[in-house]
Amino acid sequence: MPESKFIICLLAVLSISACDTTARTTSTTIVSSENKELLNIAGYEFGPFVDLSGLLFSGGNLSGLDLPGIKLRHGYLPDADLSDTDLSDADLTDAILVNGDLNNANLYRAYLNGANLTGANLTGVNLNYASAYMANLTSAIMTDANMTSADLSGANLSNANLYRANFNGAGLMGANLTGARLRFANLTYAFLNDADLSNADLEGADLEGADLTGANLFGTSLFGANLLGANLSGVKLDEANLRDAIMPDGTRHN
Repeated sequence: MPESKFIICLLAVLSISACDTTARTTSTTIVSSENKELLNIAGYEFGPFVDLSGLLFSGGNLSGLDLPGIKLRHGYLPDADLSDTDLSDADLTDAILVNGDLNNANLYRAYLNGANLTGANLTGVNLNYASAYMANLTSAIMTDANMTSADLSGANLSNANLYRANFNGAGLMGANLTGARLRFANLTYAFLNDADLSNADLEGADLEGADLTGANLFGTSLFGANLLGANLSGVKLDEANLRDAIMPDGTRHN
């Protein structure tokens, strides 16, 4: 074969190979994009709005995934890693998340009614507008958690670490907060009707405009707390520490 013809053929082959490579690259990218939406982990397909109710996934790792709207009702996920995971609008009703890691997870408008999160790490979690009616958060770590307008009525938050947590406008009616650490927490305009806050630590907490009607504050520390405009009707304040607290009428307690 003449040299010129050989060079032309070689260029043609290289051109076809380059086209094929481009095609394969595009195909891989599409598959990769699909995998971001639907991931197969331990035989389960995870993705936004997927229904995995009743899932058994003890100790599973779902850290950093985008799972908005996922349904995990009655799921069994103790010790699971859900840190930095997007679970906005997710349904975790009656799910078991004991000792789970939900550090910085996004649970905006999520449903956690009846869920068990005993001992879970919820540091910096976004629970704004979430519903956690009757949820069990005993001894949970919720430092810097955001729960603006969340429904936590009837929830068990006893002995939970709620340092600097934001409960602005949250519903905590009938909640159990005995022994909870709420130092410098924001409870402005929160609804704490009939809540049990006995022996809780509310030093420096902001309760301006909060409704504490019928709440139990027996032995509670309110040292330096702000109670301006708060409703204390029927509140039990036996043995409570109110030193330097700003009272509902604006006066400072001795």
